[in-house]
Amino acid sequence: MRNPSPVSPLWCAAAAAAIGAATAYALSQRRKREEEEARQAAEAHAEAARRNAAEEARKAQNWLQGNAMLAAALKQSGLSQAEQAALRAQARAKGVGIGLGLIGAAVAAAQAKRQSAARQAARSDRALDAHDAQADRARAARTQQSAAAYALPENFSLHHKGAASAEKVGCTNQSVRFRLFANSMYRACR
Repeated sequence: MRNPSPVSPLWCAAAAAAIGAATAYALSQRRKREEEEARQAAEAHAEAARRNAAEEARKAQNWLQGNAMLAAALKQSGLSQAEQAALRAQARAKGVGIGLGLIGAAVAAAQAKRQSAARQAARSDRALDAHDAQADRARAARTQQSAAAYALPENFSLHHKGAASAEKVGCTNQSVRFRLFANSMYRACR
């Protein structure tokens, strides 16, 4: 049998020490890598939290501005309280941007309605003016016709019985003389 060499335990110890040192180095590197990964994960988490907070602040600012714009648009819209309440409810349900669009559409519809009513009123005024003018023309025509009907004929003689009675009473008024004449003509026709 062979005797083990005295160098052999030294080599074993040296190998064990090298393996231990390599293992320690590997563990140290692994610990450093895990610490670096944990630090990077913490930084990424902090960055994400900062971005989320900035996004929430931006959303809150936009919401406040949108509601201010919504309130101003409703105030200037000239819509009724009921219409404004309905638009506010829709804005809450669908969002401020859609609410502003709805207000714009409602205001445009209200303006179109007012313009249509104004045009209708103008047409009605023109129709009333035309009707009044037509009534005035008809009244003037009736007045002319009645004046022509009551005009004294060309061959009217003052020696007629009615005219003579008007002269007897000393009447100088033409309409009274005409009435006396008409009455006498009526009696003569009976």
